Amino acid sequence: MFRFNTSHDQKSLFESTPLVKIKPKEMYEMSESKYSKEFRNDALRLAEREGVQYACDALGLPKNRIYDWRRTRRLDQGRKPKGLKAGESVEEGFRRQEKEIDELREANLILKKAMGFLVGR
Repeated sequence: MFRFNTSHDQKSLFESTPLVKIKPKEMYEMSESKYSKEFRNDALRLAEREGVQYACDALGLPKNRIYDWRRTRRLDQGRKPKGLKAGESVEEGFRRQEKEIDELREANLILKKAMGFLVGR
């Protein structure tokens, strides 16, 4: 069985879950990118079964890498990015979210000024 360095005090995932068979990074054929497509798919499968944090610890990946691969897979499958309302295009959603960000920044500025006034600055 393969064993990765993990911060978990439990048995290796590969010993406790025989259905998940993932090879160490060195055993995958690497293409143009740093990680092969097979490795990414196996890592995503592991993250779905055991959780993103555990998969990242077990495979030595930064946590945002799994999330990026999930988003890429979702877009490759033709699904819309998260955060869009029904019938909204990507451009419309982007503009709406930018407007919301501007409104929130303005609200934060008002709250900061009010806080300074109440504190007595």
